[in-house]
Parts: sequence; C-alpha cells; structure tokens
Amino acid sequence: MSNYTDFKHSPILRHPTTWLFAAGIAIHGAIKMYFIREAHRANGIPLQFGWLWLDRTVDVFFGGFLPILCLLAVIWMVSGIIDSFNVWVRQILVVALYFGLLLANEYLR
Repeated sequence: MSNYTDFKHSPILRHPTTWLFAAGIAIHGAIKMYFIREAHRANGIPLQFGWLWLDRTVDVFFGGFLPILCLLAVIWMVSGIIDSFNVWVRQILVVALYFGLLLANEYLR
C-alpha cells in the first residue's frame, strides 16, 4: 500500500465485518466515556462546557471516535503488511491487534 487511495480501496477496510466491529466498539466507547464522566460529575467535578447537553454530547462523540481511530490505525497496519491473505485471517488479526492496543492502553496508564 503506497498511499491513502490504496488504503481506502483495500479489501479489509471495505469488509462488512470491519464496520460491524467498528460500530460495536464505537457504541462501547461512547457508553464507557459517558459513564466515566457522569461518575466524575457525581463527585463534584464541574462541567467542561456551559451546558450539560453539550458536555454529554462531546463525551459521547469522543468516546466513540477514539476507538475508531485506533481501529483505523490497526487496519492501516494490517492492510499494508498482509493484504493478500485470506479475509478471515486479516479480520482475526485486526481484532487481535485492536484488543492488544486496548489492553496496552489500560495497563500503561
């Protein structure tokens, strides 16, 4: 893969399982960020913005957006290295690398 156009047209990025997985991790990330911020607000930490609805919207958006960025980074690595492998081997590798990044993020904090 030499540029963004090759990445955009790679089979791993266009596979439906990739986007189902992406929707699942985005929903999970959004809910997780929402409950983390609600727990902080319950402890008395003030709002980041002036309105509660805006604060919650930003929390949900970034909670769902950051896992998608991590997933796209993993897909970029996999599509650049093993684009000619079987589709399910690539999918398993994407999921395994994503969960590896997720675990590394949890334990390196």
